[in-house]
Amino acid sequence: MRVTAARPPHSSLIMAGPRASAERWTRFVRADQIHRNARLVEAIRETADARTLVFECMDGQPVVASAGQFMTLQLDIDGQRYKRAYSLSQAPAGNRFAVTVKHVPGGRVSALLNEQLMAGDSVQFNGPSGDFTLPAVSAPHYVFAAAGSGITPVMCMMEALVAAAGKASPGITLVYGNRHANDIIFADRLQALAARHPALKIVHVLSKPARGWKGARGRISADHL
Repeated sequence: MRVTAARPPHSSLIMAGPRASAERWTRFVRADQIHRNARLVEAIRETADARTLVFECMDGQPVVASAGQFMTLQLDIDGQRYKRAYSLSQAPAGNRFAVTVKHVPGGRVSALLNEQLMAGDSVQFNGPSGDFTLPAVSAPHYVFAAAGSGITPVMCMMEALVAAAGKASPGITLVYGNRHANDIIFADRLQALAARHPALKIVHVLSKPARGWKGARGRISADHL
């Protein structure tokens, strides 16, 4: 969901979580509706149970999407078709797009995407879809809250803000919750973005930190925000 604060008018709070639009799309899209084919060209291991998949559209046509939107991948596993919605984890480039998938225990699709899909394999997809995007009215400071794989659309939105504004980039604060430090998806990418954009502040909140952790502890709460 997205919550935009009415007061004070100088800030926006954006939170990543389940979106009803994603559920509607995966429930009602049919195999005989318009879809495109894409081939996996690169797989990037982010954490032990998450990796980024970079796909190239086989029709050569560009992918046009807004930061925060998602693609619905369609895969056939043992004769059964599965549809899963995954947020874009970086801005599309030409006919390429990337999604980041975290393995869900017992999840057939997430297991296949995390461990079995190889470069050269193809999938069908629909999209982009979704209305979890940046506010239409810009603000001088944005606050993002995310946990676990909820960082995926937020990462894309933060990079979009920085790229669009250039030297006049707004202030950005990210409050990001995980269990352990090694569960932090995009750890290096976040650090690199913060180095390029001094107005970005990242607050990591760990619920089960290792001994010696000096950051915030517990789960993201109103107190943290």
